[in-house]
Amino acid sequence: MREQTPRALSSAKQALLRALLREARLSGWPRVDGVTLSPNQQRLWRQADVIDDASVFNVVSATRMRGRLDTDAILRSLTTLVERHEALRFRFEDGAPPTQRVATGGPWPIVLEESHCAEAARASAARTLVDEEGTRVLRLDRELPFRMRLVRFAPDDHVLVITAHHIVCDFWSMSLLRSEFAELYLALAAARPSPLPPLETQFYDAVAFEHMRLASGALEEQIAVALADLRAHPPAVTVARSRSSHRAHVTFDLSDQLTAAVDAFARQRGLTRFIVLLAALAILLREFAATDDVALLAPLAGRERLEFERVFGFFANVIPIRTQVRDELSVAEFAESVRQRVATALRVREVPFPVLEERILREGTALGFHGMLSVVGYPRPSSHLAAQSQEIPVWTARRLLGSALEVYNPESVPVDVCMSCTGTGRVVGALEFNVPSMTDGYARAFLDAFESALERCVVEPNTSVRDVRIQPRDRHLPV
Repeated sequence: MREQTPRALSSAKQALLRALLREARLSGWPRVDGVTLSPNQQRLWRQADVIDDASVFNVVSATRMRGRLDTDAILRSLTTLVERHEALRFRFEDGAPPTQRVATGGPWPIVLEESHCAEAARASAARTLVDEEGTRVLRLDRELPFRMRLVRFAPDDHVLVITAHHIVCDFWSMSLLRSEFAELYLALAAARPSPLPPLETQFYDAVAFEHMRLASGALEEQIAVALADLRAHPPAVTVARSRSSHRAHVTFDLSDQLTAAVDAFARQRGLTRFIVLLAALAILLREFAATDDVALLAPLAGRERLEFERVFGFFANVIPIRTQVRDELSVAEFAESVRQRVATALRVREVPFPVLEERILREGTALGFHGMLSVVGYPRPSSHLAAQSQEIPVWTARRLLGSALEVYNPESVPVDVCMSCTGTGRVVGALEFNVPSMTDGYARAFLDAFESALERCVVEPNTSVRDVRIQPRDRHLPV
């Protein structure tokens, strides 16, 4: 009897399967023992073999909690989270292809430590702790893809550091974990049952479902649209690159005034902060790339289904965005054109970017992007636990999402400039260059030019794109 795989089905049955997959709920689906890594997970897996410092895959969250806390309730809350989210318990097996399975028995890597440093030295000790965790590699071949470390300075002073490997975690997931921890702790410390609703599905199921959709052809229409755009306008790569070259990296913190102006510009025109920042970045990159056709990448949450919203896992994806920087447009008109281009790119958001990469490279077309922008919501402590909690910033440790250049930028798909920043509150972020012989001074000068261009855009929205040029003080920048 012939095996009834999706490819073996008749065209009519394949169409019916695609329709069912669009409407299907994942809960109750039969499981197999072990599932192949998703396309985006496989990309990270391959990167780990060639990368110099695998700690860039660490996603770190650190919180200093003041006030009398119930240490036992904290540890029970963390254990509950590990048992609730299967992705934290994945065991990985190398192979062709690599697979992941769910571990069912502990012990889990949750550690309580006592520290007796003086109160005046605790802030520095907490900072050192975060840096240590951010640089300590998670070895997927021998350990679970996470660790949790609770340090008690005093009965009323604790630091909690959660580290997860990017192969099972994205920014949304880490924010979710922080929120659920706060909900659990407040309940367990008061001897109440868990307030968290049961999960209908897990990341394991989402990965299996994505493989089924790809095999069934359910994503072929989106794939065709994306490939047609990439073929029509292959991104021009103008800067030579080397994986061993220095990667200039700087952090930034826009002023309250400029942040308010950006948000006001966006609000008045029905745009988002992401669109405004992307438009300004595209205008500046046009100067450096010497082309009006600026090719960009943007990460997405990748949670297209409601049942994924409270699931811990690596759902994030990236989409290619093409912008035409035209001199005759006003800044406001160009921002609107960027919004339209983003809307077009979002039509193919369900396609894993590595699938597009593999197919376009198979055709012999070189891929490259001038820039990548990631704007994310900064995680904050939930409920009234926030009154006695303070997040320890991880921006300066380059650990918000690991190095986006390493995660999304294999040799075959280079990106010149990568920018990550916050989507709420004051704009805080990091800028990284992926070009040879780049200095941090150059990156800082580029950032100054970006801030100047951004300010000109939002303060004078009717000025032409032609007039938003690199300012005289920035002319020393090589273009």
